[in-house]
Amino acid sequence: MIDLDFDLKWRIGLRTACLITSTAAKFTSKITLSHGGQTANARIPCELALLDDLKAGAPCRLVVEGTDEWWAMAAVGELFTLGDFLDRCPHRDCPSTLILTDYSELKIYYACSNGHAWEVRRTDAAAVKTRLLEPA
Repeated sequence: MIDLDFDLKWRIGLRTACLITSTAAKFTSKITLSHGGQTANARIPCELALLDDLKAGAPCRLVVEGTDEWWAMAAVGELFTLGDFLDRCPHRDCPSTLILTDYSELKIYYACSNGHAWEVRRTDAAAVKTRLLEPA
């Protein structure tokens, strides 16, 4: 068994839950996400999306157990730890929180509930956070 404690960098909605599920489905190991005394199976998007108060900054625990646990933790753990913590959409005057929509070797793709979508090169993720902290 391998576990990883981390603070969530974006909220988990159904779209992000499906991304997590598709990543977890590549492995045979049991993969769970825990927050606030609740635990969800990472293979079931609705369980992930229904975890209470699961938003950016929430403390979580990922547990992976099985024959391919090292590979599964590498893949799913990367998903939860990529990019920098951003608590809102970077579009001016948009109060929406982030939703991770996809990622690749080079880019991280985000959206918000107001319909904004953007991508960040993995090497530039910290720069987006810096721009958000600078005064307008």
